Amino acid sequence: MSFTCIPRKDLDPDWWDTQLQACSNALVFGNSWFWDALVGQNWTGFYHPQTATMIQAAHRNLLGFPISYLQPIWCRPSGPYTPKPEQLPLFAEFCKSIPKSVLKVELHLEWPGLIGNKRIYQRSSFPLELKKNAIRNLKKTKNFHLALTPTNPEFINQSFFSNRGKHMHHLHGKWKRAMLRLMWAGTERGLAWNFSVQDQQHQSHAVACFFVYKNSLTYIHGSVNELGKKSGAMYFLFHELLTRAEKEGLEFVDFGGSNQEPVANFYRSFGGKDQAYSVFTENKMPGKFM
Repeated sequence: MSFTCIPRKDLDPDWWDTQLQACSNALVFGNSWFWDALVGQNWTGFYHPQTATMIQAAHRNLLGFPISYLQPIWCRPSGPYTPKPEQLPLFAEFCKSIPKSVLKVELHLEWPGLIGNKRIYQRSSFPLELKKNAIRNLKKTKNFHLALTPTNPEFINQSFFSNRGKHMHHLHGKWKRAMLRLMWAGTERGLAWNFSVQDQQHQSHAVACFFVYKNSLTYIHGSVNELGKKSGAMYFLFHELLTRAEKEGLEFVDFGGSNQEPVANFYRSFGGKDQAYSVFTENKMPGKFM
């Protein structure tokens, strides 16, 4: 049995999110509201009825038909999610379900045995395993009398684009607005932990947004400023929230990933272990459209 291709306009979001809840490897990234916040109605769900396996793809249209499937910025691997990992459909079945109008595909998938360019992200289980770098920086934070303060998505987004994201021009414009929508979507559903690290003068050193979904805490967005780099504020923030997550009975923390080794090492300092996923690409577009 093949996958059923369901354009977002024909998809019942409550049904989709309920199906996702039943998947043993479900992540917050698989929810319909997550994709709606990032790309609006411009995505398609793939559902395999026999095994209840789910995949998502953002698309670009031409004359009302999708011509490309792409992985949106701010979103990690888009499946496959399934309640039956031991019965995962063949990758060839998914490929057969891609409409003929789609000429270009670039999707990030955690499909066992899939051949393609590999990327990594960091994920860990509790209890925390702090490395020497984290322990050293956490000791430093005690000299700055830092404290966690609840904040809102606007302040987190503003802080990111005033600091680390200032020169990331590819993230400005629509993707800046998309991240704000995403953080608000999680906040309105009661899933978001939005915090700022402040000193005794109420100056912000770092900010972050995490989502809690099922048994996992997932890092969504954040930034540290020059004050925070000196005080080790991001180490303080992560340690405080990961400690809270462990006390509340969560089992995993998903750090996301980065092509920048210093950022990846930061996640690893909290016990993050590298997880590989594949970038599946296919291009049938004529040269002038590529």
